[in-house]
Amino acid sequence: MARARGPVGRALLWFARHPAAVALILAATLALAGAVATAHAQQEARRQEVLEGNVYAARAVAGAVLAQLWHYGVLVSGSVRSSSATAAGSPRLQRAAIASAAVRLRRATSSRCSSTTASVMARARRCTAPS
Repeated sequence: MARARGPVGRALLWFARHPAAVALILAATLALAGAVATAHAQQEARRQEVLEGNVYAARAVAGAVLAQLWHYGVLVSGSVRSSSATAAGSPRLQRAAIASAAVRLRRATSSRCSSTTASVMARARRCTAPS
């Protein structure tokens, strides 16, 4: 009496009887695995490209912020110097110094003087020059 085969035994027997079908299934499986691996690699490359772009943009924004902070520092130090020069003077001179500092700060935030380009330093000097 012959013993019944299990599922693995039946599959092996089927593979032995149909080698062309097994080769086709194996080729399709390998092609699918290759396509999935390629898609994953492309997605990762795109992700890396986006991250590099974000780093570039963040550095540009940080440079612009640093330039703007430097610009405001120039304005504040100029108003401190002018205020300390008039501190011993009359209240009228002190008010004039405060008004002058306010005008310089308004100029700093105007479109003519607030820029993120490399010429921010030159524009800061122009904005802090006495009117």
